Amino acid sequence: MDQPAEFELCMRIPSWVSGKPIPGDLYKFSGEGLPLAAVVVNGELIETAQDKNGYVNIRRTWKTGDMIVLNLPLSVNRVYAHDNLEENKGKVSLMCGPIVYCFEGVDNPDVDLFNVSLPNDVNMITEYRPDLLGGVTLIKTTGIDADGKPVPLIAIPYYAWANREKSPMNIWLHEKKN
Repeated sequence: MDQPAEFELCMRIPSWVSGKPIPGDLYKFSGEGLPLAAVVVNGELIETAQDKNGYVNIRRTWKTGDMIVLNLPLSVNRVYAHDNLEENKGKVSLMCGPIVYCFEGVDNPDVDLFNVSLPNDVNMITEYRPDLLGGVTLIKTTGIDADGKPVPLIAIPYYAWANREKSPMNIWLHEKKN
């Protein structure tokens, strides 16, 4: 900039950061402890209240060298379908940031992915694996099999499934309430 100028900078915050997997009401997050986007201008945290279109608007006098940092947290969220989607009632899926995850048989040997539940209080740990599928972040957690026994579960990004051996895959697991 040749000289400082006052104007409003508008940054769109994705719906998955704002508590919705996608715009609309077809899917929702569990809503517990969702981290919010953080906007920092020149080292100062800025209020991130969004307008009705999902934008954070920052009006100020801008000058050459101003630096904006936008932090979009990539936390694991439980996703629930709208109550009218009968097939997914009582089921849950996972997202990490904007990425939908799935459970593939190759990562979960000896687990019936269509008869395992994902308790609502289990820990979920993310782990980046540069050696797997060109580099992916896994979600590791614990499910409950048909006999009521805990089983380790691994979820991979949905976009990466069916790239190894043929195996079953499931996105929506039954949710066990504890």
